[in-house]
Amino acid sequence: KTKRGDRFDRGQILDDLQAINEMGYFDDKSLQVVPEKTSSGVLLKIRVVENAPVTQFSFQGNNVIDSKEISKIFANQLGKPQNLNQLSQSIEKLEELYHDKGFLLARVTDVKDYPDGSVALKINEGEVAKIEIAGNRKTKDYIVRSAIKLQEGSVYNEAQLTQDLRELY
Repeated sequence: KTKRGDRFDRGQILDDLQAINEMGYFDDKSLQVVPEKTSSGVLLKIRVVENAPVTQFSFQGNNVIDSKEISKIFANQLGKPQNLNQLSQSIEKLEELYHDKGFLLARVTDVKDYPDGSVALKINEGEVAKIEIAGNRKTKDYIVRSAIKLQEGSVYNEAQLTQDLRELY
């Protein structure tokens, strides 16, 4: 918001730096303003270091959704400077895609960006660790287990669980 001819206002300049940082394209550690006093006033030099362009995305841990489908969510970022805001929005879209398909426990658990511009995302889809059957007195556990499709080691899916419970009922 600071314009040529404005009075020097340190608070406004800090707000301007914050606004530039929130754009998401620049390394926040390198963002700085250097005021220089001149005969006509103060010259503000804003120094930024642009994030490296994104060259590729890789995904680990995704088994129920294909990497090609996931890549479509991130495709608009390829070749452009890494933008943390866009990356966060894409991660939210990815988690929303999982949730829409019934995989409510799926989360992106780690993001690594490398100097060559590649970005690696680790996805935890939320596997079922154990299924415990309780409350059955006359029916054997193996009969109940044979009636449900959700298995230990499979990715938790709310829709599948609901269907299994209806089948058991």
